[in-house]
Amino acid sequence: MEVWVIIIIVIGAVSGSTVLYIFCTKKSKSKTKKETNQEHLIDEKGELGQMNSNDKKTYYINNQNQNKNYIDTYSYDVKQDTQTNQKNKENYGRDQAKQQNIYQNNKSSNTVAIDIKPNNSQHNMQQNILQQTDEQKPQQIYQKIDKGQTNLGKNDLHTYDQSQNDAIIKIDSPVLEKIDSQLPISQNNQDNQKYNYQQKELQYNYDNQQQNNQNSYLQNIKNDEEQNIDIVQQQNYDNQQHNNKNASLQNTKDVQEQDIDIAQQQNYDNQQQSNKNAYLQNIKDVQEYNIESEQLQQNWNNQQQNKQNDYEQNFENVNYENDSMDKGNQQQKSPDNQKLVDNAVQPDIPKPEVIPKPVIKIKPLESLQQIINETSKKRELAEEYKYYIRRYQGKSELKKNYGLTLKASVELYKYCNAFREVRGDGNCFYTAFGFQFLSILLFDYSLDQFNEFFNRIKQIELPMKIFVAGTDLKIDDKELEKYLLDEFQRRMIKLKSIEDINQREEQFHTEFAAYEKQSDEIDGCLYGLSTLFFRNYSNYVIDFSDAKDAVYDREKLLYWEEECNSNEVVIAELAKQLNILVQLIFIENKENIVVREYGNNKEHKIILLIKPGHYNIGYFKQDDNKNQEISDPQPAITINQLESLQQIINETSKKRELAEEYKYYIRRYQGKSELKKNYGLTLKASVELYKNCNAFREVRGDGNCFYTAFGFQFLSILLFDYSLDQFNEFFNRIKQIELPMKLFVPGTDLKIDDKELEKQLLDEFQRRMLKLKSLEDRNEREEQFHTEFAAYEKQSDEIDGCLYGLSTLFFRNYSNYVIDFSDAKDAVYDREKLLYWEEECNSNEVVIAELAKQLNILVQLIFIENKENIVVREYGNNKEHKIILLIQPGHYNIGYFDEPQQLEENQEQQQKEEKQL
Repeated sequence: MEVWVIIIIVIGAVSGSTVLYIFCTKKSKSKTKKETNQEHLIDEKGELGQMNSNDKKTYYINNQNQNKNYIDTYSYDVKQDTQTNQKNKENYGRDQAKQQNIYQNNKSSNTVAIDIKPNNSQHNMQQNILQQTDEQKPQQIYQKIDKGQTNLGKNDLHTYDQSQNDAIIKIDSPVLEKIDSQLPISQNNQDNQKYNYQQKELQYNYDNQQQNNQNSYLQNIKNDEEQNIDIVQQQNYDNQQHNNKNASLQNTKDVQEQDIDIAQQQNYDNQQQSNKNAYLQNIKDVQEYNIESEQLQQNWNNQQQNKQNDYEQNFENVNYENDSMDKGNQQQKSPDNQKLVDNAVQPDIPKPEVIPKPVIKIKPLESLQQIINETSKKRELAEEYKYYIRRYQGKSELKKNYGLTLKASVELYKYCNAFREVRGDGNCFYTAFGFQFLSILLFDYSLDQFNEFFNRIKQIELPMKIFVAGTDLKIDDKELEKYLLDEFQRRMIKLKSIEDINQREEQFHTEFAAYEKQSDEIDGCLYGLSTLFFRNYSNYVIDFSDAKDAVYDREKLLYWEEECNSNEVVIAELAKQLNILVQLIFIENKENIVVREYGNNKEHKIILLIKPGHYNIGYFKQDDNKNQEISDPQPAITINQLESLQQIINETSKKRELAEEYKYYIRRYQGKSELKKNYGLTLKASVELYKNCNAFREVRGDGNCFYTAFGFQFLSILLFDYSLDQFNEFFNRIKQIELPMKLFVPGTDLKIDDKELEKQLLDEFQRRMLKLKSLEDRNEREEQFHTEFAAYEKQSDEIDGCLYGLSTLFFRNYSNYVIDFSDAKDAVYDREKLLYWEEECNSNEVVIAELAKQLNILVQLIFIENKENIVVREYGNNKEHKIILLIQPGHYNIGYFDEPQQLEENQEQQQKEEKQL
């Protein structure tokens, strides 16, 4: 028995020691782990402040992986602790069984056990334990952990709930066994029991501590997760703030750029205002300069005259010294003396010391205009000789102009059978050559060739210099020269872009010939720009020519109105560079002509008629073999017989003060946009108008405007649409009816009321029309007709300003004639006005209807009531011969209409050309 007691005590002591050792070891280990984890967390939190957003993100991902490892490690520790507790419980159960057996044996052997009562505290604790129910015992503790944060092993004390997809950790709590307090216990058993109670109490405290540690650890994990969420949110917030900051910076940048643009615009506006102010100030300065310059110029001229006298005296002294030299040296001047003589003949005249003329950048053409004003415009010439080029003339006038014999004229006609006179000044070669080459550019060159030529000019940066000998007038400034070259090119492009070739030709001839301003477009400067261009281009080609040394007076190429005596070398080089054929026809005298040719491109030919000191423009037209013959025109009426008509014109239309461009009886052809602008039409009204009329020509505003507009168009039908038989038939009918040519001027004694004079005026009108019809070349005929009809004063023997008057007389009297035999003559209640000069008949529409019937034409009246409304009325039905009259209250203009298909093709071609230009 004692042996068993000893064994039990030894076993109890060993078990107690083992449990105590394990408990202390685990507690120390748990504390060490917790402190290590806390230190780790502290180190990590300390590092967070130094991390950027990307490093923080990487850190938290790593931290989550570490948390998983912590859970696995803790799960393993719990498993080990649970296994140790299970073994202790098993050992404890075996000890209890042994004690129970001993108790039963003692009881069966009637052995009296010593009843040692436990102390009160022990007894109460045992009673409390025995009285506890199963529900009051410590329950098992379950803790859910997110499946994604742990890895579960097969041998772990865990169960997996498939329905909830969660991992469950099951941890057993310590359970107190029932102890029979009524069992008699020995002193050793009592000590052993006391020990067991203490051991169980320690185990219970240990389990609670472990549970608290686990809960604390899980709470730490939860806090870390929340902290991770907060950090991610903070990171998102930081990113958002960063984006907002970038957006704010971008907005600030945009605002700054906008401010810069606004500031630049303001600077530009200020600069424009400054330029405007400077321009106005320059104009003021120029005006002041012009007032003062006359006196200064006079003083300067006196000074120069004194200097000239000194030079002449020096020249005489030089001659006197030469007389004292040896006879062998008298025929030869020394170089020094020759230089002095040259200086005496052409002295280097200094500039006058006056206020410098301000440079007006807005109107750089003023330099060129000033040169023209101080040279060609100062010469007193008859009106017809002021134009830089004059009208086209045929064979007979060519022969007459040069006074050729029959033999010489026949020889000349092999090369040239028409001509155009050029104004007689020192620029005549550049006028004749330039006009013809520009005609090649405008009418023969394709658009690609045209653009290629001007691109080549831009590449070589052609200067536009000019000097006026004996004066300070010059153009020698690169910026100004560049502007003049650009202006010349701009004008040529604008001419090239006119789609109607007849209109382009008419516009070009008018602009080139003009010697003074007629309108904004016709300002008299194209001649000057062309002369500058071809003088400088000639100098350019000579500069790169092998024959440049042959041009011994090359400086004259850039002298205004100076002719180079070695001009034939220049012509040869121009023909080579421009790939043209230049035909020089020297008219030595009335019996001899000499022809020389340079270049070989016969497609682009220039003919120059040269008589010593002057060039004219030559043409060669192939003769058309016509079977029809035109009736011999009547002999020209004498000037005295036209005096009555000229007197009427002089006392009426010529007395009115008008701008130059408004003096012409008809003006230039204008297209759609100008038509709309002239009448100020709305878009809707202009579209409606374009269905019947898409171009027009303005007529001078006087009481004759209806007869001007109607007469010009019917005469165009006679000259360009009627066959020769129809033409002759019309005038034969006029002769048969012996149409009168009466006219009266209200309020004056001026009139034409004499049968003989009227017959002569009718014959003169017919003669002029027959002469125009006899012109073989249609373009020449059209140009001549337009020029004669528009002229308001005499320009030559043929262009005397009377065709407009004769036409008005004719159509007023013809209108009166058709009304006299009309059934509607009573409707013309103010019929007397038909024969009143510059008076309009108020019942004119009846007259128009009768004219359309008698002349077998279609007359289309387009009433432009206001900017929004137009009304169209038609009289007659022959659409082959149509007259369009644009009527605005009190005034008629000439209308034109291109067929829609043709108009569309012209518009497409114009758009294509404008794009290429």
